[in-house]
Amino acid sequence: MITLRLNTLESDRQKKYQEVGEDLMKDYLPLKELAQLIEFDEFLQSNEEACKQLVQKYLQCGGKNEADFLRRILSQTLTNSLGTFCSWTGQKNNFRIKDTTIMKLMRGAVCKVFSCSDCLFDKIVMEWLRHSKQRLLREQKN
Repeated sequence: MITLRLNTLESDRQKKYQEVGEDLMKDYLPLKELAQLIEFDEFLQSNEEACKQLVQKYLQCGGKNEADFLRRILSQTLTNSLGTFCSWTGQKNNFRIKDTTIMKLMRGAVCKVFSCSDCLFDKIVMEWLRHSKQRLLREQKN
């Protein structure tokens, strides 16, 4: 009985990954330039399959808490150099990332795994973007 149940669960898990099909993310991530970010966001708006794949990719990142999970997702999605040109609200002539499809999907993935409030999500993303320049300088130094 237990073996049958385990086989059923394993079969269901494999079906979820098979349903997604061809990896549409490999050509895009991590995003390196602002033009790529805009193009990718438009691509996600018009392609539901790509949205599913991106959420699935995010869910595979893992993390010990919502902040760690979200930082790992951000690192896989945006490079530090791109992060220096983005801000949550678009202040200081930066690109406003708050309303992008990417952020909506990211928020959905984080909320599936952790009970993360909107306020905490916003704060973690803002902090990650704010420190992008420092991480970039550290990368270039090494």
